[in-house]
Amino acid sequence: MKWFRLTASGCLVVVAAVWSLVTFGSREVARLTERTQQLEIEKRELREHVRRLGTSKRVAQIDIIGQHSTEAGQTFTRLRWQEYAADGSLKAPIQAEIIGKQMYVEAMIVKFDPERIKKDSNDGESVALFRRVFGDQQNPQWGYDLTINLTPDERENDANRALWKRFWELVENPQAAQAMGVRVAQCEAPAVPVKMGQTWEVSLDVIGGLNLKKIRDGGEVVKEPG
Repeated sequence: MKWFRLTASGCLVVVAAVWSLVTFGSREVARLTERTQQLEIEKRELREHVRRLGTSKRVAQIDIIGQHSTEAGQTFTRLRWQEYAADGSLKAPIQAEIIGKQMYVEAMIVKFDPERIKKDSNDGESVALFRRVFGDQQNPQWGYDLTINLTPDERENDANRALWKRFWELVENPQAAQAMGVRVAQCEAPAVPVKMGQTWEVSLDVIGGLNLKKIRDGGEVVKEPG
């Protein structure tokens, strides 16, 4: 009988140990599974964040609608300028004339610390305010002023109005820029040679600056490489 009681007790201990092991193992497996799933979510979010940092958005379109040269060697280029609205539509066109075969697009650019980029938000993305467009055969100050076409409504409702008011301070004062999370504040003026019939897309990198890309050449859509 004593032997039976010892055997029974031993069995209970073994069962208890097995039960504890199984329970602990199940909890550990559940914990590890949950952690793995969480890491997968974080990995996807990080990949999306990195992808977004490398993207750009269209901000304007330029059509070259006329070009002629004089006996004095000057080339006059007429263009149609259209900025993109927040909903992706093109705003009313503006016609301008520049002197030269190479077109410069100048804008005030503010670039923020990439850490400011938030999910489902435009906060932290680079912003631009176009100043003028000019050619390589003229003094930039005599180029076409793009700011004169801003309506009072557009000026008043510009979400970045406070930035533009302090732009030159942000350029010259690193402490002021840092306090506003600004990484770089500067003017940029990328340039490209242009010809009649071309269409150029102006884009702004999420954490970078301006880009000019030809999307139509003499009526033909420019094909992407590859």
